Amino acid sequence: MNIGVLGGGLQGIEASYLLRKAGHEVFMLDKKPDAPAKELAHHYFCFDLLHATEKQVDAFISPVEAIIPATENINALMAMEKIAQKYNKIFCFDRVAYSISSNKVISNRLFARMGLPMPLPWPKAGFPLLLKPVNSSGSKDVKVVVNINGLEELLASEKTTSAELVMEEFLEGPSYSIEVAAVKGEGSGLDVTLLQFDELFDCNRVVYPSGLDRAGVTLLESMVLQLAKALQLTGIMDLEVIHTAGQFKVLEIDARLPSQTPIVVYHASNINLVNCLLDAFLHGKISMQKVLKKKKAVIYEHLHYCGRKIFSPGEHIMAESSGLYLKENFFSADEAITNYAPGEKSWVATVIITADSIDEAWQKRQTMIETIIAQ
Repeated sequence: MNIGVLGGGLQGIEASYLLRKAGHEVFMLDKKPDAPAKELAHHYFCFDLLHATEKQVDAFISPVEAIIPATENINALMAMEKIAQKYNKIFCFDRVAYSISSNKVISNRLFARMGLPMPLPWPKAGFPLLLKPVNSSGSKDVKVVVNINGLEELLASEKTTSAELVMEEFLEGPSYSIEVAAVKGEGSGLDVTLLQFDELFDCNRVVYPSGLDRAGVTLLESMVLQLAKALQLTGIMDLEVIHTAGQFKVLEIDARLPSQTPIVVYHASNINLVNCLLDAFLHGKISMQKVLKKKKAVIYEHLHYCGRKIFSPGEHIMAESSGLYLKENFFSADEAITNYAPGEKSWVATVIITADSIDEAWQKRQTMIETIIAQ
C-alpha cells in the first residue's frame, strides 16, 4: 500500500523502517528539507502543512491510502486530521487518547484514578526532584535538582512556572517499556523491553529480552491493557515504567507510534506495529503476524563515532542528523540506520543486533565495536 507519514524525525524513522519491512511504499511529509528520515522514504515532500497550497497538499495525500502521524506538533496533527477528512483518507490518529497521554498532568490524574503506582509529586517528594515539561515526551528538557536552592534557581533562570512542569521524586532502577495495539480499548500487549539511558536521561539502548520474570511481564501486560481500556484506545500506545523498591511505578504513556521499541519488537517477535496500526484503523481489528517460534535476542543502540572514539549517546544524536540510510551487515551488526561513509571522521548509527541468546548478542556487539576500532 501507499502510506503517508507525517513527520521525518525520530518517529518518522521508526515508521519508515517498519513500513519498508512490511512492503509498503512510504510517502513522507516534513517541513525540513533535510529531516533525519528523508532518505528512508520512497517519496519525500517538503512543505509546511500549516501554510501549504492546495497543490502541495494534493500531491502528498492523493496517492496514499492512509497517513501515519509521526510528529508531536499538535497544530500539524489537527491540520492533517481535517485534510484527511476532506480527502476521505484514513488518518491513524486517536485524538482523544493522544490528548490525554501527551499531557503529563492529565495522564497522571488518570493513573491516580486507576490506582496505579506513580512517583511521589512535589512537595510530598523530597530531593532530588525530577522536573519534566507537561507537554513533551521522552527526555526533552528533563532536569534533576538536588535542593530547594537549585529548584528556585532553575525556575528563575528559565522563566518557567511550576504549573508548566511536572515535579516528582527522582527514582533509580531499571526502566521498561511495553506497547499495546488496540481497537476501542480491546487489544493485545506486546513484548516488554529494557530501556537504558545516557547522562541526559535520553534512551541510548533498548534490549530484549528485558530480564523480567513471567510475573513481572504479566503485571505490565495487565497495566497497559487496563490503560488502553480506560482510554478506549484505537491504535498503538506505549507504557514506560521504572522498577524501584520492589514495585513498578508508571512514568508515562504515549498514545502514538513510539520510537526505538517497535523496531526491537519487530526483530524479537516478527510483529510489525505499523501493520497493527493500519489494521486497527483500516479494518477495525488487530491481526498479529505469525510470531517467531523462538524469539530473538535484540540489542538496539545509538552510536556516535567522533575523534577516533565511539560514544553511545541518547536518541537525540539521531534527531540532530541527516543523510541517514539503511545499511545491512554494518561492522558485524545485522543492520544500521546511519550516515556512515568510508573515511568520514564523524558519523552516527543506530545499530540493530540480533542473536539466539542475549549473551550471543552482547558478544556480537563487542565484535562490532572491535571491528569499528580496527578499521
